[in-house]
Amino acid sequence: MAKQHIWPAEVVFVLIVLFSFLNMHCMQEYQLSEADNGRKLQLKMDDHVVIKLPASPGTGYNWEVLPNNHFSVSHQYRTQADAGIGAGGMDVFELNPQTQVQNGSIRFLYRRSWEDASKAGKQFSISYQIQ
Repeated sequence: MAKQHIWPAEVVFVLIVLFSFLNMHCMQEYQLSEADNGRKLQLKMDDHVVIKLPASPGTGYNWEVLPNNHFSVSHQYRTQADAGIGAGGMDVFELNPQTQVQNGSIRFLYRRSWEDASKAGKQFSISYQIQ
């Protein structure tokens, strides 16, 4: 009797491994900080952008993102575990592309909410292309 090969199972396994490998390398996560101010990014629809900006809300200043319909944006303020009262922390913004665009930009202002936006203490921006 001839020996039977289980090719379909091997082929399926190889395809699953290959697809998983390709999928892992398609999505990129960009970790940005103040040093990346003005950076230009080439993004894909499944990329993820994390922006960490130092903040000290006790002074009345907070980072805010200006309206932008190219991304879904989530925001958290994080303090260090051992930080004392009034110590600063990080404003963390997570951006997920929502639409393809040839050229866009997103801006963040560090300001007091009761002051005019033109009096922002600092600004942070990135420009991008989303494919």
